[in-house]
Amino acid sequence: MIKNFALIGAGGYIAPRHLKAIKETGNKLVAAGAVVIKDVPDYAIVAGIPAKRIAWVCKCGRTLKLSENNYVRCKYCGNEYKLIDRNLKIIKEV
Repeated sequence: MIKNFALIGAGGYIAPRHLKAIKETGNKLVAAGAVVIKDVPDYAIVAGIPAKRIAWVCKCGRTLKLSENNYVRCKYCGNEYKLIDRNLKIIKEV
């Protein structure tokens, strides 16, 4: 069972050893045609071959742009995030 959200575009490939991490944590988006061979951080959008993080995404599905202090507040839903150890963590959920 996929928790939260894990969107995988058409033709996206997840290497079997990384499928469990995507199923357990969710909150990520894999672009169409992407080939995932490494773990995908929560709230990441990945694309390419091999897949690389190209952006961050809110739980509401909108893309996020981090400020200089690695903080962002979603202008659509109000959720707040902070980049900690190269992973985006939700610090306030509205």
